[in-house]
Amino acid sequence: MGKQQKLKVVTYTTNATLLINGTTIHYLLGLLINKHTSIRKINSIISIWLNIQFIIINEISMVGCTLLATIHLKLQKLKSSILPFTAINIMFMGYFYNFHQSMTHHYIQQTYN
Repeated sequence: MGKQQKLKVVTYTTNATLLINGTTIHYLLGLLINKHTSIRKINSIISIWLNIQFIIINEISMVGCTLLATIHLKLQKLKSSILPFTAINIMFMGYFYNFHQSMTHHYIQQTYN
């Protein structure tokens, strides 16, 4: 099994995928799948995840709490596991105090106050 099959590099934006030779979080996890998505496409995404052991998430500041929870739930579904993030090793890269996070924090404060 090759290293590329075990490791996936993902990012939030399409532009950044060109710089890291990776893909978007949404594409790799199949977050854009809906009732019109073909069975072939769904099976393709599931087969990608059979051997993945490591994920590097670039631009982590763009990933809010909601998307991180969605990643967790989607991984559990794809890997048929109840473990947190299905015991896949995840490395977060980027700036942790960027604009997007402060917007999320502001939204949460307004929602719960």
